Amino acid sequence: MGERVKGLRKFLTRVNKIRKRHKRQIRIALEKCGTLLLSESLREVPILTGNLARTGHVRREGTGFNTVVYVGYGTNYGIYVHEDLNKAHGTVFNIKYAEQIRRSKTKGYYFYRRPTEKAKFLEDPFKRNKRKFNRIIAEELKKI
Repeated sequence: MGERVKGLRKFLTRVNKIRKRHKRQIRIALEKCGTLLLSESLREVPILTGNLARTGHVRREGTGFNTVVYVGYGTNYGIYVHEDLNKAHGTVFNIKYAEQIRRSKTKGYYFYRRPTEKAKFLEDPFKRNKRKFNRIIAEELKKI
């Protein structure tokens, strides 16, 4: 026969309440991290027509400890722009095509690019902000 442990039911109820709050805060923290990553990425995404930047999104799937946050861009060519390190972007583009930019009367292909535009516009901000992501998660969990 088993023995009765006094206060076990009360203890387990408390543990379940804490667990539910942790689940909520984890979801909130991951959504904040995703939003920060997209914000940082938008500063670096190359803009020719603006379509790639306009499709930037943060999407959450699952709940609680099973929450997954996706940050990405919704074009079929975004991966090629992201991965092609041989293309000129930003300042490099402006220097390389300075004469064509100067002569261009219409927007077309040759126009001044933001100095921050580059390939790896999602990966680099992710790597740079890992500590911030950890801080965001820690701060949200402290709210419990």
